[in-house]
Amino acid sequence: MVAKGTKAGRRPASTAHLSHALDHCGHLPRTIRSTRLLDLVNTKDPKLVGAAFGMAPQTTLIYLADHADPGRETHLPEITARDLLPIMPLLMLDLDNTLVDRDAAFHDAVTAFLTEHRLPDTDLTWVMTVDASGYTARHKVAAAMTDRYRNNVPATAIHALLDRGAADRVVLTDSSRAALDKAQADGWTCVIVTNGRTAQQEAKIRRTGLDQLVQGWVISEEAGRKKPEPEIFHAAADTVGVPLTGAWVIGDSPHADIAGAIALGLRSIWVSNGQPWAQDSYQPTHVAEDIATAIDYVISAAR
Repeated sequence: MVAKGTKAGRRPASTAHLSHALDHCGHLPRTIRSTRLLDLVNTKDPKLVGAAFGMAPQTTLIYLADHADPGRETHLPEITARDLLPIMPLLMLDLDNTLVDRDAAFHDAVTAFLTEHRLPDTDLTWVMTVDASGYTARHKVAAAMTDRYRNNVPATAIHALLDRGAADRVVLTDSSRAALDKAQADGWTCVIVTNGRTAQQEAKIRRTGLDQLVQGWVISEEAGRKKPEPEIFHAAADTVGVPLTGAWVIGDSPHADIAGAIALGLRSIWVSNGQPWAQDSYQPTHVAEDIATAIDYVISAAR
């Protein structure tokens, strides 16, 4: 499929794009099969047909429903769209300070902001502390900065920094890209699960090319739920049509990512970014220094 944004390039439409291409008609692309299967399952052994197409044996039976004799139809099990999907393990990935170094990008943006408005370099530490790695609500950061720089910086410049500063500078490392490629080659379905505002987080995903490397994403503002609430993880699984059974969660937040995974009985990896684990009441399945080593661990672990 050639999409509007890819027709001038060399890459096909991304999986993330295709996962939303049929939203208006209420179907997932993965559920679509060639109608030639209708002829095959009525003239051949359905189980052999399923094996040939890489489908679970029972899924080919759905094609018998309207094309088989009555005696054959009476023995058909009830099959839903979910049953038609291949069972692929699910890997749920945090975005900020996990897949991408959001703090480094925001640090660079704040440095440029202070230079442009001739503000003290020492204010860099103050802004980063108020921001708290993005966990402070945007309106609170904006209010604090507006109060501090009321006579020196227009409010529009502060809002621009908070809206686009990190998103415009964030990058995806080669090791992270390679790890995601490796996970997909190993059969994992990768989906980003992130808290934040939709416009800002999608800008990061598209700027870094993550939209070409994952099967989908869920952002808290759009989902109406935020990590560690279980509903956002269920929404992520539904987005890519894969059950939560056997899923892993990778993230840098003990509360949002690891506690969220534990509440659902899922395995998890905490991306430490050089920090020690400080929670006594719960533990991740594994601790990794960065996203690349975290993904490598998941791939090597027993499913």
